[in-house]
Amino acid sequence: MKKIFLIISLFFASLWSYGNDMDSIVLAGNEHYMNGEYELA
Repeated sequence: MKKIFLIISLFFASLWSYGNDMDSIVLAGNEHYMNGEYELA
């Protein structure tokens, strides 16, 4: 039972960090767009 809980918590931890990475990527993209470094295709 403890092993299952460990796997689930690891899964959520990786999901959470992946979500944070996506947020930073999106934020960086918005900064570039606001600075006019690239236009919408």
